[in-house]
Amino acid sequence: MSEIEPLPLGWEVHLDNRINRYYFVDHNTRSTHWKHPVTQKIYWPVRNLVNEQEEEQQHTPEAEQVDFLTFSGYEEIDRVIDKARNMHVRILDFRGSSHEKNFIELNELLDQMILTLDGIKMDHAPEMRQCRRKTIRDIQYLVELLELKANSMDGLQTSPTPNSLGIQS
Repeated sequence: MSEIEPLPLGWEVHLDNRINRYYFVDHNTRSTHWKHPVTQKIYWPVRNLVNEQEEEQQHTPEAEQVDFLTFSGYEEIDRVIDKARNMHVRILDFRGSSHEKNFIELNELLDQMILTLDGIKMDHAPEMRQCRRKTIRDIQYLVELLELKANSMDGLQTSPTPNSLGIQS
């Protein structure tokens, strides 16, 4: 194992042998993370060249392609999660209506994140499929939050008129 900085109380580290990457388990919140909780670094094991040469002779090109796709899929999901965290802060700070440029921009960025997740290949990776599904649900929550905030501002800016309430004059 490469040198990993000490972990906070309730955390431990494990190696995902499928993609040869460490992940961190937070027993306090019962969640897993690719990045170290303190340093935010991603860790890979130190390479053993002797074992790698033996493994290369045993692997087929198809197996290597699946491993690469799985790894790149997790990386893409991780990038989308980071963007979504930044978007969450921007959405919480949003004060405007659904007709404003900022609302449209935020909404389009969220749509792009979902499209990015839709483009990830899921061959032979049920765990990645679950991770992608959860990330999509989280982004859908952000869309709903943004719409709720915009709708509340739309309601404040225009007071209801009798016609908009269906009242006959």
